[in-house]
Amino acid sequence: MKQKLYFHCIKLSFLFIACYFLQPVSAISQSSGLTEIFNLVEQMPRFAGCEHLPISNEEKKACAEKRMLEFIYSNIKYPERARENGTQGMVVVSFVVRKTGEITDIEIAHDIGNGCGTEVVRIVKSMPDWIPGFQNGRPVNVLFKLPVRFTLEDKNQKKKRKG
Repeated sequence: MKQKLYFHCIKLSFLFIACYFLQPVSAISQSSGLTEIFNLVEQMPRFAGCEHLPISNEEKKACAEKRMLEFIYSNIKYPERARENGTQGMVVVSFVVRKTGEITDIEIAHDIGNGCGTEVVRIVKSMPDWIPGFQNGRPVNVLFKLPVRFTLEDKNQKKKRKG
């Protein structure tokens, strides 16, 4: 049975809330040379591409979330081994958005195997620099967690949903 591939990220509003509460409020990273890494800041980092628009910060946040999803959907590839083995589920990667916007310290926090975690890491590594997070009016390093759901769906399920 030939299967069609679909990728889903959980709703971004849940995603960002979940990201904030999975770690302590701040942590020190000695291996990366970063002095302080925050988990929750006044203005969270966001995917680039909307900062030039004449809209409110809340609208920029929504725009950035949409652009990040578009980036993920257009670049991710379901690993062949995962597809062959019917691997489905959620991969969670963590990374630091540095005060320069650069993405560093990418780690797989939860993997479902068969190359899915590696694929999400590849996508995050290919992302452009982000708009950094701010605390007390200054850019800071922020830990970010991104869940990405892998789902296989066959043609019959797709027809049932449409009909």
